[in-house]
Amino acid sequence: MGHQWASRWYGKLFRFVVSWTLVVLRKVEDRLWGVLTFLIFKQVATCSPANAIEPWAAIFVGILGAVACQLQIILFENYLFIDDPLNASAVHLAAGAVGMLYAAFMAHPDYAGEEFTGIFYGGEAKFLGYQLYGMFVYSAWTLTTSGVMFFTLNSLGWFRVSEEEELHGVDITHHGGKAYPLDDDHMNQTKAGASDSSDGQVVE
Repeated sequence: MGHQWASRWYGKLFRFVVSWTLVVLRKVEDRLWGVLTFLIFKQVATCSPANAIEPWAAIFVGILGAVACQLQIILFENYLFIDDPLNASAVHLAAGAVGMLYAAFMAHPDYAGEEFTGIFYGGEAKFLGYQLYGMFVYSAWTLTTSGVMFFTLNSLGWFRVSEEEELHGVDITHHGGKAYPLDDDHMNQTKAGASDSSDGQVVE
């Protein structure tokens, strides 16, 4: 139990350092918000193999998880143009994949047992095959169930809100408050820019 606690916190410490560095390099406007968000998200990479790896190994899975998440975010934002404002997919896909694959390489026999010893400690490659198979099953299940749900919602006309609500923000129109602590001037500038780009008009 002690090594699981140490593994998680070592990983979190180094994820914080790496996340801050990457956020600064990417010139994210709100650095503290970005770092805290990425720190919470990328704990997934450490939690997956936490009971099977040495505490020092958590340092490296934290770094790899941070880099993987940032790379997926860049891919989605700048090349695929997929809207994922909370970066939730980077958490469960990029960081989750890193954690699962890392266990196949770094699982210690004293914690995971001889059958699931990582390749780094002389384990068999079939462990990596098990992890890849698990990733495929999870991904297939998620894509299938999500596809059915989104198709159904879209068919019923419930998949998207109106353009006016998009411009205002569903945090305000549906939940009665602002999701982010931005001042009113910033909010008005954002709405005005969105309105100009769409040739629409925001109703106050």
